[in-house]
Amino acid sequence: MSVRKFDYFEVENPRDFPSVELKDVKGFTRLADSVQADYIFHSAENAAEALPSYFILLNDRVLYRIKSCGYKTLDDMEDAAEKGYPTCEEYYEGRKGNYLSYKEYQDCLKMGSVDRVIYLKAQKLGFVDGLDEFKEKALKTPKALPEGFNPDEYDSSIKLYTYASNNGFKDFGDFIKIIFLGFPSQDTYDLAKTKGFGFGEDYFAALKSGFDSPREYQEAVHLKIPNRFEYGKYLRLKNLSKGGILGYDQLILIEALKTYENGKKLSIAKLKDLLSESLKPYQTISDTKNKKCLPEWFTLKLVKTADYVQFLTNNEELKQFGIYDADGEYFQVSRMSDIKIYLDGSNVAFADENRSDKAKPYYRNIIIMADYIKNVLRYKEIIVIADASLRHRVADEHAFSSLRSMVKYIESPGQTSADEFLIQSAKKDKCFIVSNDTFRDWKAKDSWIFQNIDKIRIPFIRINDHFSLPALERLKQ
Repeated sequence: MSVRKFDYFEVENPRDFPSVELKDVKGFTRLADSVQADYIFHSAENAAEALPSYFILLNDRVLYRIKSCGYKTLDDMEDAAEKGYPTCEEYYEGRKGNYLSYKEYQDCLKMGSVDRVIYLKAQKLGFVDGLDEFKEKALKTPKALPEGFNPDEYDSSIKLYTYASNNGFKDFGDFIKIIFLGFPSQDTYDLAKTKGFGFGEDYFAALKSGFDSPREYQEAVHLKIPNRFEYGKYLRLKNLSKGGILGYDQLILIEALKTYENGKKLSIAKLKDLLSESLKPYQTISDTKNKKCLPEWFTLKLVKTADYVQFLTNNEELKQFGIYDADGEYFQVSRMSDIKIYLDGSNVAFADENRSDKAKPYYRNIIIMADYIKNVLRYKEIIVIADASLRHRVADEHAFSSLRSMVKYIESPGQTSADEFLIQSAKKDKCFIVSNDTFRDWKAKDSWIFQNIDKIRIPFIRINDHFSLPALERLKQ
């Protein structure tokens, strides 16, 4: 707006001329310009006579006037109208702060005394023009905002800008996007994004429950798992269940029997009690019944007695820790030793596939096997059982002293076959037997051997000067 150079004169209320009162300051200034007025008269307010103050223009003996409303000049009055100021008091206060509009002045006024520089930053970053958009969106989707964030507290662009700048947002565009995703700050949003979270509600709920992964959290929500601690229990059992083949109760029973007192016999009833006690750490408080029970995700396969019998009879992993006697209807805990092992001396001695004289056994074969079992499979005590005749048949009798330095070498007692002595010793000590002999004849003679010899016998493979025990290697992994 160009500033006009009127001369202003204070006058008393003139009444000697006809007058015309204008309502619009722009109209008044256009009139002043059209008549090329140089002088504007200003009458003071007369409170006693209830007369307002006026700006007055005299032309052709006619007074043209407009209420001055407290403004000092027409330029001020016109400037205030253009900038939206409703009163002269606000206009002059705003002009002191160099505000460009009444809106600027009002926004800053709501914050109290504030530097206009802050307002200009808020305007540049989009918060001034974006305030209405924020209010409208907050009204429509209040639940999308972060917990504890009250949109009613941010009724000015300056307040909104101050919150956003204090919480790391670059501009209004980033702020309104992220705040309505439920994140209170830029840093929180960036961190959640690196972990794969897209919404603040999920992110904070996951953190509260101990989760750091959205995939795990969503799976836990689906399974009604309340926290990461319980999810850890679920995940461990899930990974051990072999794709759901084993029920979680079956896995818990196996774990209980792993550490149960060796040699003890347990009836089905006692096994049920053992399982019931072992399941207690997995029980949670039911929301509906208000009592402890297993969570919904926990799979059960041991319900009836027949389920127990089938499991005890057929599960291969369970056989490592005991034997089910179908006749006696009990499970005997029989964990195989991981430090002591038996070797079928004669069977291993005859295992050299590269020798030219296949009728001759070799101590060297037993030495190679013992070295492998001791240094690779880490068994501390190796017991070789053979009949007395083996010493007289070997082709390398001189190697006997070397063999004795590595193993405990026992000859079967008189009137007792080496096979029988070997099986009974391994049964008593709960040890594996290394042998390629299937003991077929002995299966027909003894029901225990028939049921269990294949569980404790470890066959071997001879390749050149090396032995391999695949079944034992798997157990040692």
